[in-house]
Amino acid sequence: MSALPQSEWLTATEAAQLVRGLAAKVPGLRAIDGGKLENIRTVEQITALLIGLNIRHKGHAGIRITGLPPEAYRQ
Repeated sequence: MSALPQSEWLTATEAAQLVRGLAAKVPGLRAIDGGKLENIRTVEQITALLIGLNIRHKGHAGIRITGLPPEAYRQ
């Protein structure tokens, strides 16, 4: 797999817009800005936990973030 030339890289703003657009295509899903890239460590750990719980208990556990103001979901 070859890396894209730097001239084809997306800016952070472009990447965020692309991801928000993709999330909007999934029924019942809305994208929110989770802050700095370092926060992905926590998201990945929670994902691993949910996968483990669902395998162990044959369930469909998930997490829903609620109570944010409408501007948190800006496009």
